[in-house]
Amino acid sequence: MTTTIFKVDIKKNKSISRLKDIIKVKKKVPEFDNFSADKIKLWKAEISGNYINLLSNFLLQNNNELLAIKKTLKYFPDLPVEEYNYVLVESLVLIATLSHE
Repeated sequence: MTTTIFKVDIKKNKSISRLKDIIKVKKKVPEFDNFSADKIKLWKAEISGNYINLLSNFLLQNNNELLAIKKTLKYFPDLPVEEYNYVLVESLVLIATLSHE
């Protein structure tokens, strides 16, 4: 499993669907070439950068999945805490740290 951490800037009023588009464009990796952004699954998770090595044991649960039709504000009403990662992307286990513009 590959783990990559990167930052994503998105406005609070944008949808999770838009976040998926941004991630697909930002992470130009071959694994994303064969499907559209709407096929990407995202989960909310608060993981300290100090514990990033535990990701291989992290269990993704449906109740934490981010729904494409919801706004980022629904899941992230406040600015993210520094040094924490907030979104897990299924398939590569990419980790996006959000910041609101």
